[in-house]
Amino acid sequence: MDNIRIALIDTGLSEEYCKYKKVNTKHYYINNGEIVEGYQEPVDNHAELCADMVLLDDNPNFELFDICVMNNLEKISESALILGIKKAITERVDIINLSLGCNTYSPELFKVCNEAMENNIAIIAAASHEGEIFYPANFKNVVCVKISKNQQKLFETIDNSTISISDNISIPFLKKEELFSTSFATAYFSGKLGRLLNGYPFFDKFVILKNKFNLNLSDSLNSIQKLQYEKSEIYKILETSKTAVVFDPFEDIENFYKDNLHPNIVAYYDYKSGSFKSFSLQNEKNVEFDNIFIINTLSHDTQMVIPSDIQTRFPAQKIFFLGNFKGVLNESSLIYTHEMWNSSNLVTLKKPIIMVTGFDCNFNKFDVSAKLFKDFQDNAIKTKVITYNKKGIIYSFDIFEYPNKIIFPDIVGSINNYMNCCEINNDFDLWIINSAGGISFIDNKNRNNFGKLNESYFHAANIDLLIFCIDGFTDKDDLQKYIKKVNAFGVNNIFFVLSENTFDPVSSDSNESFQTYKLSPEKYENYFSKLKNILNENLFSINDVKSGNLYNKILSLFN
Repeated sequence: MDNIRIALIDTGLSEEYCKYKKVNTKHYYINNGEIVEGYQEPVDNHAELCADMVLLDDNPNFELFDICVMNNLEKISESALILGIKKAITERVDIINLSLGCNTYSPELFKVCNEAMENNIAIIAAASHEGEIFYPANFKNVVCVKISKNQQKLFETIDNSTISISDNISIPFLKKEELFSTSFATAYFSGKLGRLLNGYPFFDKFVILKNKFNLNLSDSLNSIQKLQYEKSEIYKILETSKTAVVFDPFEDIENFYKDNLHPNIVAYYDYKSGSFKSFSLQNEKNVEFDNIFIINTLSHDTQMVIPSDIQTRFPAQKIFFLGNFKGVLNESSLIYTHEMWNSSNLVTLKKPIIMVTGFDCNFNKFDVSAKLFKDFQDNAIKTKVITYNKKGIIYSFDIFEYPNKIIFPDIVGSINNYMNCCEINNDFDLWIINSAGGISFIDNKNRNNFGKLNESYFHAANIDLLIFCIDGFTDKDDLQKYIKKVNAFGVNNIFFVLSENTFDPVSSDSNESFQTYKLSPEKYENYFSKLKNILNENLFSINDVKSGNLYNKILSLFN
């Protein structure tokens, strides 16, 4: 484990103090308008009192960067703060403690605080004692720390970037009346965050701030700016007209959750009878509708043949093709593309995020996502789902076209911007991302873009729970490799679902997509027992998904 590097931009630490505390410290001070490395006698003991609050008495693995930005006891300038923060960024610290600030707004100060965010450096800043505007604490890209006399809990989140600390906290070496200082509270919180990093500085500090304290920092000056958001064209069509769907290949109607369907999707095509039947009235054939959506339910690169004679038998209805069909244009303009949401900025998202991924598109990922959507909706938890599977239209999921090219960092900015726009302009509680492709390439022949889209989401969003759909041939070494991979992105909660399908090894030599087949009940049980010994309570069966066991485990995790 590495030391956590904490910068104290303050009045300076004495060499005697650092020796007494036995803490590794580097000293810096301002000389002729620039920060230089070297020792300067502190102007008072303010920084040392703050360092006491950071270190407490448990001697954590912290390395202190003492950046003295005051040569006298006059008010600190914004230029000195900017120099101090820039030096801390250059030294690649993990946390910047600012138990001081200034009353003067500076766009340069805001910009350098954003630069710290971009480098995964959390700035913890003290609020004003008098309740006035104070910088950088009042910026939305730093954590503002306040103190409260009437607070029951130790920490209470005030808004997206402000946290209050109770004065009832017990610090052995500090008199109770001395805690009535946002300076000390700020340093205490910096030490708390450093301990949560637990010797792993590469963890995303802003994910930890969100998950542990519900703090959602923003790199926008106007954090309540209303961003442009519109429904995709396909839903504008559905709002004004009744629609029937044709699933190609056919999907068993019993697998759909009829209570959760889009209200204007009224019928499905029954291949056996050659007619459209009502979703709501069993075997009812006299259904009126204006449009027909013909949906390729397979992966984006699998081309299907148009179902015979539907176009000629239903000339009065307008037909739309969603997915890859031979001889017709895909109606991609009706659904979202990532290019629509291009942005170079990234913000911290606020809603909890569940991401469903796996080795392949045919490993029940959509089934798991749809069932969880139903479970949450049925329990009044409003859920927004992202999917690349066109049949998501029946549940009003936000559907994206699978990108022809996955270009970093463009796709990351696009995903983040779309999700931010949704959160600002829509009322919902939770995200489910039904990601396309696999979490990694399968073998050296079947590489495609596997893993790239999933990785884009890891960069763009703070994933709270990953649900990984696996097959029965998955071995222990593979599991450890994938767990390590997602842990590196700060994703620590992982559940596994054993798919009913597995790869057909014969198709591995094909230039087409890997093919899958459904396991027999006996083989499924054998594979499940084998994997259960490795994954224990984090492995779920398809029956666990259908019965609600997976949903209940998620609720207990989030609670």
